[in-house]
Amino acid sequence: MDSLQPNLSATPAVLTVELDMRAVAAGARPPAPLSPNKAEKMAHAIAADLEKILGSELRQHGMIMPGALYDLTELLQPGLPFIETLLELYRGSLPQTGFVPQIVAIGSETEQFPVQALAPLRRPGSGPLLAIPLLFVGQASAIDKLQEQLESVLLEKGQAQLETENCLRQDWGLQPVNLSYVTVNDLCALLKIQLENAELGKLWQLLESALYRPNERTRVELDTGNIFFLEGNQAYSPYYTFDEWQALHPNLSDPTAGYSEWTKQQRTYFAGLGAHGIEVHPVAGTPSLAGLCENKGLDKAKRQALSNPGLLREPDHDPDNLEDASIILLTEHALNELGPVAYTALVQAADGTVLHLGNEYPLQPSGIAMIRDYWGAKRSA
Repeated sequence: MDSLQPNLSATPAVLTVELDMRAVAAGARPPAPLSPNKAEKMAHAIAADLEKILGSELRQHGMIMPGALYDLTELLQPGLPFIETLLELYRGSLPQTGFVPQIVAIGSETEQFPVQALAPLRRPGSGPLLAIPLLFVGQASAIDKLQEQLESVLLEKGQAQLETENCLRQDWGLQPVNLSYVTVNDLCALLKIQLENAELGKLWQLLESALYRPNERTRVELDTGNIFFLEGNQAYSPYYTFDEWQALHPNLSDPTAGYSEWTKQQRTYFAGLGAHGIEVHPVAGTPSLAGLCENKGLDKAKRQALSNPGLLREPDHDPDNLEDASIILLTEHALNELGPVAYTALVQAADGTVLHLGNEYPLQPSGIAMIRDYWGAKRSA
């Protein structure tokens, strides 16, 4: 709850728009933002819904909403910045005389959203649950009461009405399966359940810390040995080569399978954190990081962050003395579920002398192209 001016506060809610899974599987993008007129029509329909649910006292609060649809990952970002952005926009709409309860809708005549911080990403395949964020603004004591009311009522009684559904069908061309109003806490609880059902409970621990306690430091270690240090919207994680990883697990009967599962978790967490606006920094893997707490571990991880987050080289420097190279062989090591995991680069002179032998690990999808392009250029030189 943030202060706009003395005795003025705000609290958020969300209209969730559930779509048929087939629309998501087809890779469709969420529709473009509404025009200002259509956004205003949508906002008034939503306000009417919520007044039926919460009572006429809602009129003493202002409401602001963007006429746009967002994937949940776009809203559930460290510190929940959409709240502050909407709050600032409402404050900017106020007359100099002070607070006025009003409905503010943000729309766009083009696909370019007028507020960059709220521009929807519209990524293909977003959903099946999309969301329209709302922010209620009012006197602090009244907002405290409203917040309690939202938490106790919306999850059970927050069904949208026909007019709101018609707006989505007519103005966005959507066929929603379900339309429900929820609080941000409800949304986070839903995300937690989804991640835990997908056996990604530790990912939720990291996200919960980033969402609700962005100033705290957090350390999470998976059963597979993956380690993540988090502070705000910055995460650090040691990345091990196969040889480094095997040295940490000398007694495994099948180190390749173990490393495959470790790599799978690493990529899953990198992608999950990144989708929620958390920048992940790969860190040079050293055994000492495994035993450090969130404070000492994070400090050391920051010092060991790789200069190139896209790939890890073994040895850890660009190959040199390749002027006499006659043969360059790049061997891809791939796993069924993961695709390329590493590349071995062998460079020989005409007489068979080995000029370079090393392994390169793509830490991000972009790293694959970086490795291939680098050695492709060397072959053409």
